[in-house]
Amino acid sequence: MEKKKLAIIASRLKCADSICIESEKWIDKYIALGYDVHLVCGKLGEPTALKTCIIPELDNRHAEVRGLKRILFTAVLDKAGKKATQMMLENLQNRIKQPLKKYLVQNKIELLSVENILADASNLSLALAVVDVISELGLPTISRYHHFYWDNSYFTKRGNVDKILGSLPPDARTIVHVTNTETAREKLQEKRKLRSVLIPHTFNLAKIQGIDDYNKDFRREFGIRDDQILFLQPTLIKRRKCIEKSLRLVHEINEITKKDHVLMISGPPVYSKGNYFEEIARKMKKMNVNVIFASDLISFDRHIANPKEKNGEGKDGDTKGEVKSYSIWDAYVHADIVIYPTASTSFGNPVIESIAHKKPVVVNKYPNLGEIAGKGFSLIVLDQKITPEIISDTYEILMDADKRREMVEKNFELLKTHYSTDILDDRLVEILNSFEHESFIHRITKIIPKRFPKIHIPRPYDVWKRRSSQSGLKANQPLYSTNNQKANKEESPKQEVEQDLHADLKNKKGGYKEMPKQ
Repeated sequence: MEKKKLAIIASRLKCADSICIESEKWIDKYIALGYDVHLVCGKLGEPTALKTCIIPELDNRHAEVRGLKRILFTAVLDKAGKKATQMMLENLQNRIKQPLKKYLVQNKIELLSVENILADASNLSLALAVVDVISELGLPTISRYHHFYWDNSYFTKRGNVDKILGSLPPDARTIVHVTNTETAREKLQEKRKLRSVLIPHTFNLAKIQGIDDYNKDFRREFGIRDDQILFLQPTLIKRRKCIEKSLRLVHEINEITKKDHVLMISGPPVYSKGNYFEEIARKMKKMNVNVIFASDLISFDRHIANPKEKNGEGKDGDTKGEVKSYSIWDAYVHADIVIYPTASTSFGNPVIESIAHKKPVVVNKYPNLGEIAGKGFSLIVLDQKITPEIISDTYEILMDADKRREMVEKNFELLKTHYSTDILDDRLVEILNSFEHESFIHRITKIIPKRFPKIHIPRPYDVWKRRSSQSGLKANQPLYSTNNQKANKEESPKQEVEQDLHADLKNKKGGYKEMPKQ
C-alpha cells in the first residue's frame, strides 16, 4: 500500500534551535506512523535522506524578509508608504506561494504539518502564502504554535498591518490548531476564538545518549579540564536569553571555589539592536569568566566536515583539516549543570531536555514556567536576579552528589509521566485519524447524493464536530474549529444546531455576542 504523503513546512528545519529540535520529534513520529515525509523550508541545517524542497524566502533570516519586517513593524508609514509596503508584501508572498504550491501539487501531498508560521509575523509573506495554499488546495493541515505575534510588542506597536495580522491564524475548516501550553490555548481562544488541541513539547527518552566513542573527547576538544565545572546555556545569543545572568552565576561560583569554571553557549549570535554580543564580550572580560562560544562545533546532529571540500579545494579522500561537529545532545551529556535564564519563551525546551539528561537546571521565572514546575519538578528558580540564595542553592547541588542524584532521578520519573513522547503518540494519532474520517465522509457526501438524491447526508463539518465532541483529548476542546461557520437550519437536526450555538453568536458588526447562560 502506497504511503500517504505529508509535507512539513517551516522557516528552518534540522538546525540547532528550539523549534527545529521540537519539529524533529514530529518528523520521527510521522515516519514511524508510515507517512512519506517531505521537508519544505527556507534553510536545512543538516543533510537528510528525506525528500526536501528549499525555498530561500521561507527563511525568517533571509535578507529580504528581514528588511521587509523592519519596514512593516518599525517604520512610521503614511498612506502612500503603507500602499508601497503592501505591494512589497504581496510580491514576496507570490514568490513564496508559486513554488510552494507547485511542489505540493507535483508531489501529490495529501497532508500538511505547519511549524510556527500561521501566528508568527517574523515572515508575514510566508504566513499569507501558506494560508493561500491551504485554502486553494483544501489540504488537511496541522498548524503548531510555539508563540504568537501579539505577545511581542515589536509586531504591534506601529499598526501598519493590523488588519492583516488580525486574520492570523485563519479560521479554516481544514486546519487543526495545536498549542503547547494551557496559557497558549487560552490566548488563542480569547484572541481569535479558535479552539486548539493541547500537545506539550515532549522528549523521546529512547533517544537519550550517553558518553560514547564519538563524544568521549568532547571536553578535551573544547579545552575543558576534568576539575572544571561545565555550565551549559543551550540558547542563541540574544538579549532575551539574559546571558549576563549566567555570567554572574558562574562568576560567583568561581569566587567561592577559587577555580575558573566554564560557561558554554551552544547557539550563535542573533542580530539585535545595540549589538548584544559585544555587551556580553565586555562583561565576560570584566567578570573574568571563561566562556566558550560553541556554535561552530555544535550542530543539530553529529557530522564531520572538511572545510576544503566545502570550498571546492579538497580532493577525494583528503581528510586533512576535517572538523568534528557535535550534536546539542553531546553538550548536555558532558555538562554538569544547565542554566536557562531566559526572560520569555513559549515553552522552555531546555528545561525538559536538562531533566531528560539528568542534569540539575537553574531557570529564570519566565511566564510559562509554572506549567512545568507545577508538575512537581525540583528546579533552582531565580526571579530575574542572581541572589545569594540562588548562588548558595547552586553551589550546594554541585557539591553534594547525593542530593544532586536525588533531584535528577525524581525529575526524570516525573518527565516520563508528563513529557514523554507517549503523549504525542496519543494526541497526534487522534488528529490524524480524524483527517482519515473526514476524507471518507467527504467522498461519501459527493457520491451518495448523485445516486440517491432523496437521501440526506449531513455536511462533513457537522459530522466532524459531533466526533470531536466525543473525543477524549480534552473536555470541551474539539479538534476542528468551526466558529465562523453557521449551521444550515433547514438541513441540520435541532440538536446539531444547539451544539453549534457558538457559531451563531456573530453580531452584525463582526464581533461576538456574549454566550447565553445555560
